[in-house]
Amino acid sequence: MIGSVIVLLGTSIVDAQANNHKPTLNSTGDPESIRIGQSGQKINNVEILVLNTSNTPEKIRLYVDLASIESNGVDTSSVSMSINGIQNGSVINTSQLNTEDTTFLAATIRPNRSSRSIHIDSVQISGINTDEAQLSRNIRYPITVTNKTDFSSTNLTEQKSTSSFQIIDGNIRIHNQATGSTQLHRDFRTAVGVTVDNLSGNTNSTLFITKREHNEIISVQDLRKEVLMSEDSISVDLSNPGGNVTGYLIANSSIDTSDYDIGDYLPTKVTELALSSASGRVVNSYINFNNSSYNEPQTETIVISRAKVSDTINDETPYIISLHPVNSTGHILHDQVIARSRVLTGWSEDIPLNFNTTASQSGIFRSNRYAASIQLALGHSAGNWVSVKKAEPLRNSDLNQQFVSDGVADGGVIIIEWLC
Repeated sequence: MIGSVIVLLGTSIVDAQANNHKPTLNSTGDPESIRIGQSGQKINNVEILVLNTSNTPEKIRLYVDLASIESNGVDTSSVSMSINGIQNGSVINTSQLNTEDTTFLAATIRPNRSSRSIHIDSVQISGINTDEAQLSRNIRYPITVTNKTDFSSTNLTEQKSTSSFQIIDGNIRIHNQATGSTQLHRDFRTAVGVTVDNLSGNTNSTLFITKREHNEIISVQDLRKEVLMSEDSISVDLSNPGGNVTGYLIANSSIDTSDYDIGDYLPTKVTELALSSASGRVVNSYINFNNSSYNEPQTETIVISRAKVSDTINDETPYIISLHPVNSTGHILHDQVIARSRVLTGWSEDIPLNFNTTASQSGIFRSNRYAASIQLALGHSAGNWVSVKKAEPLRNSDLNQQFVSDGVADGGVIIIEWLC
């Protein structure tokens, strides 16, 4: 009886000594967010403690359990791991290991016996597929370090967790648009601002608007996740309106966005981090449609006093003017085109609009109120004829109202005297 007690006690002492020599995680790592559409992720700042004794294991193994992202729709079938910036140790190999329930990534590491701490700058996870991933928050990886190099789930009973991360996404769209321009339903021009629509996202972000040629920042707007999740569109002020612009929606967790302000150039290393980007042309536009009176029906042309589209480039953005009836509330009946101009650029005066000759009875035969609307004709040359169906309605952006109804347009009354 006494002998058996001695054996049991001896076994306990050996086990305790073995446990004392187990490596431990002093820092479990800080994973970066996963962006929908990207194929990689880093876990930064992992630190492993090993005893600096003659019993320090020859090899240790670091395991990352991917179940938490797999359950959120991330495909890990082609995943791999690499170790960047290891101090006081060397990487022997890395591998992907699969169980019935999940996928593990493993790195086998040889400790440097002269130090107790192995520091890893980042664990790089590559080959993830986020096509079916779900937007998620507060995700953590179970992470384990052990001195047992044979893989078994029973070896991973002392799991810890990394800090939390997100699966993030966002979207923006920028239409070609006018601002500071004539509007049909008010007697003043729209307040200068670019409207960005089709908003979505699940993380605090910053919207940068830049001049497309050199990415000079002309607007910066902080967008909380609540805005991205609830609003379809926003309008932002511009320091230098006009021309080709590009918008970048960048998660605040990706960089310190406060490092960049209006007048700075947004570098490629930042734009590459964008959750979404979109481009469009911003113009200033004006149209004046005066009331006019005729003593007979008009069947050839109607003249518009003045119109312009200024893009601050070369004022060569092509456009046409179309004439439409309005409904009882004064809104344009866009699908009813009475007349149109040839393609114009820049500033134009006394612009003839030709009636739709394909209609059975084209022209204006009675007094009524009408609206003249500007449409973009990108890709067409001045002087050409373009169907209104092939033109692009010129949206009119207001800093406070987003896109105003009926775009860039002006109303007027045409009187046919002899029918009154």
